[in-house]
Amino acid sequence: MSTNEKRYERERNVVSRRKVQGKKMQRRAFLLSAFCLLLLFSCSYVFTSRAQNSNETVKYYRSIEVAPGETLWDIAGDYTSVEYKDRYAYIDEVKKLNHLTSDQISAREFLTVPYYDVT
Repeated sequence: MSTNEKRYERERNVVSRRKVQGKKMQRRAFLLSAFCLLLLFSCSYVFTSRAQNSNETVKYYRSIEVAPGETLWDIAGDYTSVEYKDRYAYIDEVKKLNHLTSDQISAREFLTVPYYDVT
């Protein structure tokens, strides 16, 4: 076998190996892409199904302005829900949230009040 034939054979082997390596890389890239898509769809399915079927009760907070003549008892009547034992429990939480030491509130004062809502 001549030198040119040997060189030609080596180049042909290199080209052949590169083709095989290229096909392996394409296969790996395809499998990785398929795995990522599968992972993305499964995560989105889990989160959307959980959000649609949760009907979870969540606690929120709102800032309100006290109207003239309004009392904590009146506010508790508007915002108390089944999550509280009674209006007194709700009033205690409002007082703690707003650092109140008594039941006295003034008109045009702002209070943070909790409330529950279904998501």
